[in-house]
Amino acid sequence: MRFICEKIEVIYDRENLTIKGFIWRNREYKVLEILSAWQDWKFPSSLSGKRTWLQRHHRNYFVVKTDTSEVFQIYLDRKGNKREWILLKIF
Repeated sequence: MRFICEKIEVIYDRENLTIKGFIWRNREYKVLEILSAWQDWKFPSSLSGKRTWLQRHHRNYFVVKTDTSEVFQIYLDRKGNKREWILLKIF
């Protein structure tokens, strides 16, 4: 497993609302299968003191298999109005 943690651009199938692929380091990867998906609403481990819902993680995680037979973990970070896709790991 390799830890990456870099921003990516995700390509959607707008009709079915699914992930079709993503672009990482100027290369397009086609998603063949979503192996698992989950949401994270936990508080960051570094947070101390009073906690509010605004300080929680708001992330949607996906483990996907691509046309290169590689398996990636990606997530959508939903901070306020900001949306960023991150490539977290390669398995």
